[in-house]
Amino acid sequence: MKRPIIKVGALMVLILGLLFVKACTMEKTYSADEIIDNVIKENKGTSAYYKEMSINIQVGEEIGETIIKEWYSLDGQKEYRRIESESEGSPITYTVSDGQQSITYVEGSNEATVVNMSDFAIEMGTEYEQVFKFLEGHKKSHNIIQKSPKVEINGRSAFHIVLEPKDKEKLSDKQSLWIDQETWIILKMHTEIEEMTMTLEVTEFDLTPTIEYDLFTLNLPDDIQLIDIDDMETGLREIDIEEAMSYIDSDFLYASSEDLILNRIFLVELDREFRRIELTFEYFTEGSPYINLSIIRDEKIFEDNIESITPTEDALVVRGQNGSFIELDSFTRLNWRENGLSYAISTVKPGITVEELIGIAEELTYYSVGL
Repeated sequence: MKRPIIKVGALMVLILGLLFVKACTMEKTYSADEIIDNVIKENKGTSAYYKEMSINIQVGEEIGETIIKEWYSLDGQKEYRRIESESEGSPITYTVSDGQQSITYVEGSNEATVVNMSDFAIEMGTEYEQVFKFLEGHKKSHNIIQKSPKVEINGRSAFHIVLEPKDKEKLSDKQSLWIDQETWIILKMHTEIEEMTMTLEVTEFDLTPTIEYDLFTLNLPDDIQLIDIDDMETGLREIDIEEAMSYIDSDFLYASSEDLILNRIFLVELDREFRRIELTFEYFTEGSPYINLSIIRDEKIFEDNIESITPTEDALVVRGQNGSFIELDSFTRLNWRENGLSYAISTVKPGITVEELIGIAEELTYYSVGL
């Protein structure tokens, strides 16, 4: 069977945000509000562990597997962590951090990236805050159920919590979480979205590991260049609409409605070799972020995949063109291709429906030279 490397994207962000979850002692079925409240109040932790887990993602007949090894130690107020990640056909990725700085190196690369963890913590929030936001964000769309007061997962006692979508007709995810009773770490997580399934499972778990602190130092070759992520040439920069025209090299759609205020435009050079660029237009309403309109010009990559739709997307017609959409609990995106350009409208403000995005798309007008 073919085993491709599957990029998880936003879903992986959710996985990583939940890897170190602390939950609550439950001996009966709780309401969604009680479960969320207990996740915060009964917050427990551990000072050290070694953990090995597998992440399997299946889309149709295609399967991708990633093995992750993690060492963790809390020394006073300082958190040390080392993560090694390996997918079939890909080199091992190493990440070490001391709570202040994180270094990531991909085996065989000639450079490693350095991240200021204080910036990361501000953006992502603490682990329990991420869990709170995750459960709170699913409360309206999902039934949060405790299936069993106690089950065994690889020799560990765990609670089993299920999130089931209330609207069976709407594209949404069904998730099952098995949470360790002692440490409140997720031992297993199973997610189903249409034809895609993802299973994360801890296969080894040691709460009394022998950890040498040189483990949290990467012994890199002498010729490896350390690059601060803040100083990287990402190709991302702010431009004006006239510059946007020069990069697109043709007329393009944009929102000219008085209700949508253009805040700024970002340019990302995704692949200079194939002249692949993306423009993102940020639109505000009443002084707050509302939607983003993205335009991608790609002279090579999209030509064979114009009609492709991922298993998490539904087909529809946008502006007379074949398109697709994905609608999750806090995010909706509309995609279509028109006159050689790929367009996407994604929500920033929660609660915007697909129908509203289609209405916005229908109101778009072409920006032409000389306007």
